[in-house]
Amino acid sequence: HNITYDLNGGTVATSNPTSYTKQDANFTLNNPSKTGYIFTGWSGSHLEGEDNTNVTIQTSWKEPEPLSYTAHYTPIQYTVEFNANFTGADSDDTTTMAAQTLTYDTEAELSDNTLDIKGYTFTGWYKDYACFEPWNTEVDTIQSEMTLYAGWEKSV
Repeated sequence: HNITYDLNGGTVATSNPTSYTKQDANFTLNNPSKTGYIFTGWSGSHLEGEDNTNVTIQTSWKEPEPLSYTAHYTPIQYTVEFNANFTGADSDDTTTMAAQTLTYDTEAELSDNTLDIKGYTFTGWYKDYACFEPWNTEVDTIQSEMTLYAGWEKSV
């Protein structure tokens, strides 16, 4: 009898069987992985809910039947740190900003800039300390823990 799997974009290191007979030994499903997500469990034939992380297939059911299983995940949340990227600030300058927690691979607005350096204008967030790679909110997504660096130009 056939066994089908919907891995929802995930992969398994060792494939799960795609069929079984009453004579086969019981077997445990290999759990999938998916970049940026945590596997939370299987749902499907003879299972309750979506949080079954250790599923053993009983092959000796009285009436073998086709089986189907679906993998479920939750996206990982990552912390984005904001670096003022400025040396020589005065005591009345604001050079720290709270970190922000964002979800993997989802569009999200960055927190509004709260940094303030007297005599300088904030030019945006950058992926690198040297401010060569600007953060583009239209296309960039959070893929891991990261630090964004403030860009500055001297005010006229």
